[in-house]
Amino acid sequence: MISSILFVAMTLISKNVLYDLVAAVGFPIAFYYAMTGFECVWWYRKRLFDDVRTFFGAGVLPLLGALILSELFIQAFWHYLKPVNSYTSFAGIGGTWYTGVGSLVLGAVLMLLWRVIRPAYFRGEVLNKDTPVIVFDEPVPPGAIVTGTTGPAGIVGSPPRRNGV
Repeated sequence: MISSILFVAMTLISKNVLYDLVAAVGFPIAFYYAMTGFECVWWYRKRLFDDVRTFFGAGVLPLLGALILSELFIQAFWHYLKPVNSYTSFAGIGGTWYTGVGSLVLGAVLMLLWRVIRPAYFRGEVLNKDTPVIVFDEPVPPGAIVTGTTGPAGIVGSPPRRNGV
């Protein structure tokens, strides 16, 4: 629903802005997937040489993907900085660059703000090993009525959910 409203709003403002927004989606995708690849290698660094499967599956392939996506991010950063490579521009900089890099900067600012407002999350106090798991051990048949505190979030009669879906 929200995406439909944004689509109509951006189309009414200018189709060129919409094109820049679509092109800018690659910035956060490349950034976050690259960070995930580097994090994978870092997380499994002590077990990378346990066996060949771990070496390639948790080391070589994630690192290769992270390096490729980092390079694509850097290329896109410089490519979309030039106004000729975007549908819109402002002050000699392409609109795709503004929306792509701007979304990452806005995300960082909001994260830092949230760190001040809710520091418990960043200290690991919200979800930790002592947090109770509210997931069924076995599949619940479709249409079953869950009662008591065994249902998701303890809601009586709520339809069962599995893994938050």
